[in-house]
Amino acid sequence: MNNRFSVVLNVVLVIAVIVLFVLHFTSKPNEGTVAGTKDSVKQLTFAIPKNLHGARVLYINVDSLDTQYEAFTDLSKETSSSYKYKLTQYQNKGMELQQRYGALQEKVQMGTISADEAAKEEAAINKGMDDLKRMETELQLMETNAMKKNQIITEEISKYFKSFAQQKGIDFILGYGGSSTVLYATDSLDVTTEIVMALNAEYRANKAVKK
Repeated sequence: MNNRFSVVLNVVLVIAVIVLFVLHFTSKPNEGTVAGTKDSVKQLTFAIPKNLHGARVLYINVDSLDTQYEAFTDLSKETSSSYKYKLTQYQNKGMELQQRYGALQEKVQMGTISADEAAKEEAAINKGMDDLKRMETELQLMETNAMKKNQIITEEISKYFKSFAQQKGIDFILGYGGSSTVLYATDSLDVTTEIVMALNAEYRANKAVKK
């Protein structure tokens, strides 16, 4: 029974990993010179790729896209409540089995439980373990399905970016936000609102067709 129930402790630890489930986005040079002020920073000289001359660059705030694009918010509403409910059941079940196992061990050591009663309790715990494993599988399936839907949304966004860039004659659309590697972007190049509005309009139209 000790070997089998050790799985309970391992399964309970899996919760920490499961909870982390959550849906993110992601030239021959010419010589050029960038110089700082005379007294503040020394001059820096580096190669500027020739193909970047005259390039048109815009950016989108990926944090705003996550919170404002309705495909993402709908996916969150669709999955979060059922996932949290199932996760709570899973956590409670794991703690209950752990407590029952501890109580059983204590009774056996103190001799306050008969062999038949101990066997029945052990069988009940083993059945609970099977239920816990099934719940873990369901949680993993929910996570996998959510990730697949998130991937589909991300691919649709990438297609729209490509179409948008071609129509507007844009060379680069950068992702800007808390987790991006873009350290600075001027507001005049921000097309987040325009893109989010267009994506939402397209999403609503497709959603209406599916109803």
